[in-house]
Amino acid sequence: MKTKSIKAFVIAAVIVAAVVVATVFVIPLARHRSQNVSMGRQWASLLKKHSGFSAKRPGYPVDVNFQYAAPTDDNLRKLRKMYNLETVAGQGSETDRTINLTSWVYQLTGHANNPQIPKELNAFHLIRLAKVEHKTINCYMKTIILNEVFLAMGFSSRQTHLLPHSNEEDESHFITSVYSRTQGKWILMDPDFGVYVTDEKGNILGVAEIRSRLIAVQPLVVKDVVNTGRSGLAKA
Repeated sequence: MKTKSIKAFVIAAVIVAAVVVATVFVIPLARHRSQNVSMGRQWASLLKKHSGFSAKRPGYPVDVNFQYAAPTDDNLRKLRKMYNLETVAGQGSETDRTINLTSWVYQLTGHANNPQIPKELNAFHLIRLAKVEHKTINCYMKTIILNEVFLAMGFSSRQTHLLPHSNEEDESHFITSVYSRTQGKWILMDPDFGVYVTDEKGNILGVAEIRSRLIAVQPLVVKDVVNTGRSGLAKA
């Protein structure tokens, strides 16, 4: 009788545990996924209404010139040496090095939704916050770090602010756009989520390409910079 009682108790405990797990984790995740799918359809619909956006050069002259700091800049040289960025980047292809540098910034610290924005917004101070003071930072600050890291390694790089159709003050995201010489285009690297996006053939995409493929309902593949990191990946 005692053995049967123990078995009954164990079975009951397992059932209770399964119910708790389903209630606390499975059901909310399923509901959240359903909401995301629904929102995704709404976003795709909004993009289709504004499909005229184009990254192509306009048919008229635009007086905008971009200049990028050279890796010989004193601060960039110091940044490169202080954090041994050449080792972090590795000896692989341009794509490999780009992913490795993004992975390093991603792994510096976790994400914070509403962190206090420091007065000093540069890679030196922000890396110190992450590595020494163990602070979590947001997408804006991580793109500042990655932008300067790319520049220190000789890449043309810029921060890109992704804005929604509405609620701009509540919902937006920063990523880093880095110019790929081998591909002859700007590609997206996200140091906050630790990802980049490719097409079905594995070609890394930029913001304009991703937008166009969303409108055309073409495949997009989100890849993790850590799990798909390339040879010579150096962790923080």
